[in-house]
Amino acid sequence: MLDPGRHGFRGRDPTAVLVDPPSEFLQDNETPEQWADQRVLMNVNDAQIAALVPGAVHITNTDSGHNIHMIQPQLGAGAIADVVTDVREGRTTATP
Repeated sequence: MLDPGRHGFRGRDPTAVLVDPPSEFLQDNETPEQWADQRVLMNVNDAQIAALVPGAVHITNTDSGHNIHMIQPQLGAGAIADVVTDVREGRTTATP
């Protein structure tokens, strides 16, 4: 597990983490079963990253693959707007 203090996270700021591991990374020599195993590991890693900041919102299953900002720009814009609102209202965690 990553150490939040060591990586510079203060743990008191509203934060949103958006993830959706891309399915297009299936390599020619990988089976769908191997890719499924990799996706499980990626999901665990994403959850660990989100957990670095207590109270962070972890947004998954964006149906956009790696390019969330291009395919689902409203998700990123909405998450940013929510975090800004949380900061302006003095919250120390993100509002789901």
